[in-house]
Amino acid sequence: MSVEAETVTTDVRLPPDVWQLLFDELASRGDFSSLYSCAVTSKYLAGSGALANLYRASHNAPVKSGGNEALPLQDQEQAVQRWSILWRSILLSCTGETLFPYCHYLRVLDLRDVYNLLDDDKFRGRIYQNFFSGSLARFNITSQTRGKARALKSSNMRQTVAAIGDAIVKAAPMLEGLTEPILNEHNILSGTLPRWAPDLGRLRSLELWDGKTLGDETIQELLHKHCPHLDRINIYQWIDDDSDSQLARFLNRMPKNTLQYFENNGECGIGIETCQALNTHGASLKYLGLALPAKGIEGLGMMQNCTMIETLKLTETQPSHDLKEMQKDTLDGMIDWLRQCTNLREVNLIDFVSAPDILAPVLSEEGIDLEDLQVTAKDDYMYVLREHQAFHAAIGLQTKLQSLFLKADPDPLEPTARNQLCDAVCELTDLRHLHLMRTSDYFQDDQLQLLGENLLKLEDLFIGGWLLSDSTLNTLSYLENLRSITFNGLSVFTANGLLDFIDRLGPGNRGLAISIDMASLDGALSSEEQDLVRDTLATKVQGRFEYQLVRDPDVSEFEESDSD
Repeated sequence: MSVEAETVTTDVRLPPDVWQLLFDELASRGDFSSLYSCAVTSKYLAGSGALANLYRASHNAPVKSGGNEALPLQDQEQAVQRWSILWRSILLSCTGETLFPYCHYLRVLDLRDVYNLLDDDKFRGRIYQNFFSGSLARFNITSQTRGKARALKSSNMRQTVAAIGDAIVKAAPMLEGLTEPILNEHNILSGTLPRWAPDLGRLRSLELWDGKTLGDETIQELLHKHCPHLDRINIYQWIDDDSDSQLARFLNRMPKNTLQYFENNGECGIGIETCQALNTHGASLKYLGLALPAKGIEGLGMMQNCTMIETLKLTETQPSHDLKEMQKDTLDGMIDWLRQCTNLREVNLIDFVSAPDILAPVLSEEGIDLEDLQVTAKDDYMYVLREHQAFHAAIGLQTKLQSLFLKADPDPLEPTARNQLCDAVCELTDLRHLHLMRTSDYFQDDQLQLLGENLLKLEDLFIGGWLLSDSTLNTLSYLENLRSITFNGLSVFTANGLLDFIDRLGPGNRGLAISIDMASLDGALSSEEQDLVRDTLATKVQGRFEYQLVRDPDVSEFEESDSD
């Protein structure tokens, strides 16, 4: 849907509520261009919801983050200028200096984005001066440091961001989300939330860089008192010996069954107390993302109340250990818990060597219908492919899967295990995205052909393999929706094979990206052949072609091994 920026005749006007429905739809689709065109077309359209939706969804606007660094420098500077104008207009509206009260439309105060703007190396000179001009000069807070010859002034971005937050929180009554900047030494919200909390009565989402803020009992009480709708918490780090008990205290004092989303992205010391506290929100919690140290793994066997989860993401932050051998009770508790989670749609286990033991019985449970499954790990923590055929058989039962990412250790080669995995994946005929990193190192043309014949809806394929040839390309060329394919295994594709593959592509393959990462030196494409394939792909479907040899042809295999 698109709306052209044309002059609107006003002989017959649609009522504002009809326009509001239209603008709501444009905002839901992220069509900021059309919203902007409507907003500048007439004051009537601007006031009928175009501006309100534009700023209500401004935290997702493409202008944020300054655009693409691959652009020419002049274009990057223009993007940063537009980015700065967005925040300047919001700040000016806080004191009534704009035609419309933009701050009233805000739903999310993204202080992380404010900090990133101030920290951008293109936010200088004319852009910097214009941003802090006029009444906004008061936000240009500087600190004085002593240089070799004289005192130097530099921006104090922490205080500047806090001052900007002060102004917006006071003037933006509809705020539902708050994000904290990523700072290595200091956090901002520990000093500002005590004065902001009384004005954040609609707050639903809180993203903290440093969880220590949430450990402060005064802040806990203020959030519980003034932010009763808080149902989404995201914490990036929390380095404190008491973090587990402090977080558990906060969760336990929230109204029961109100938390819907909880995630910690880094080390936060989460343990048994937090896992048990999450049980108090078992009927409401739908998204759970936990990064846990060894002491927290035991708590995963104690979460039987959290049965409404739809998305589960678990990361082991310390060297992974085999639960079957070392914590059998925890393993059994996790299996019993997850078997009850019939709303599960996405599961992502990272650095869990026991992932197959956890998931095999869960995926075999009637009523569990996943749409997205990811089991990935660092090389040292991968599960061994040939030891978990029951897990692969269970994957084959999840016929509603649309996305599957697996990373496993394929050594030593066991053809039976390899073939069984391929057969299981071929049962997943609804797959759109398939990544088999390391897992498929010993796949050959026969396995690739089976995947191509059965997974007709594939859009994105990352696959390994051994001596993959043109016969693989012949089968994959019939995947009408394929948009990205990476061959991460030894291949011997020829120029003619690639050109025949491209010739069979259709409209559904528009924009196809082909990456060949480990082409064999024997029969490697010449530079001219690579250019021909690249140009043909671009002409046929506006696609992109990348080609990399398995090793530098000027360095012997023995020399390369010695250097490693």
